Amino acid sequence: MRVDFPQGLLTEFYPPVRNMLPPIDNEKIFVEGEAIGNSRLNWGKVDLIPTAQLLPQVQNASLRETLTANMVEGLLPHAANEQHYAAARETDAALVHVRGTAGLNSPQQSFFEKFLCYRGVGKFQLPVNARFDSDHVIISNDGALPLNSAIMIHVDGEDLLATSIDQVAAGRSLKFDNLQPMTAQQLVELVQQCLIDEGLYAKEATAMVKTWQQSWFTENGTRVLYMVPGPTTDELLPLYVTPRPKQMLRVLVGRMEIMSPADEQRMIEAVAASVKTRAEHNALAVPKGKQGTPYEIPASVREYGRMAEPALVRVSKISKDPTVRREAQMLIAQYQRLPK
Repeated sequence: MRVDFPQGLLTEFYPPVRNMLPPIDNEKIFVEGEAIGNSRLNWGKVDLIPTAQLLPQVQNASLRETLTANMVEGLLPHAANEQHYAAARETDAALVHVRGTAGLNSPQQSFFEKFLCYRGVGKFQLPVNARFDSDHVIISNDGALPLNSAIMIHVDGEDLLATSIDQVAAGRSLKFDNLQPMTAQQLVELVQQCLIDEGLYAKEATAMVKTWQQSWFTENGTRVLYMVPGPTTDELLPLYVTPRPKQMLRVLVGRMEIMSPADEQRMIEAVAASVKTRAEHNALAVPKGKQGTPYEIPASVREYGRMAEPALVRVSKISKDPTVRREAQMLIAQYQRLPK
């Protein structure tokens, strides 16, 4: 079992792999960082064990199911990141068994899961983009394959708005309809149905939404989710399974964060205010002997969440005021020094 990332770097995985490319360079990784491209993970032999094969020889059906569930639960790992990935186990998937080592000089042992997990960073351009045109958002598909669905979501505190498009044909651009108020449950069901339409089982679709709904549905901002065509996924992340299964289905959700002109202006104003606040902070620090007291990133900037840093990059490019551009760059540097 092997997965490649020709235009990226696979940085996290579980269970442990037999080998990976590029091999980890402990001296380089924390200084220059690893090069992005030609990445690979190879798990070697993987055993798939249907949970039905674990059924104990107990006549009472309820007890039999309870014992099986406890057996499976006992085989699965439990760690600090379980909260995020536990939802992916809430399916009818077979157990995945891999023999490997947890680290250098560790003995070989068995690892059990209900999936193979891998994450990474990439450096490539997908042929899909979204932009504001006056009060509407236009999604463009410049690829050779249709997008089967796209959903635009706007989150502002407790307010949740969304709208969707059934299909964006190859080479076409379409305008999203006006955003409509939705409950969190309505939005969950909308995305789940799009995933089911792509071929996922209902439990798989539910598990996928539960895994990502916090970042999709609760982080302030405007974003577009879309179903990446299967052949595109196979091109970006080639998956090799031997012997080849009769059917292989992969569903990848693309995500684009977009800023309206109004959001851009609010960020420019937040950075302009930070210029004055930083100057006041520095002026007060010297008389009190507090030189070097760190300046805190303003709440008006932090409220953009994970999009704060790219929004600051945008401000550093488009603002006509050099002091604002410089302040944006200083805030970017502060973000880059924050613990990851």
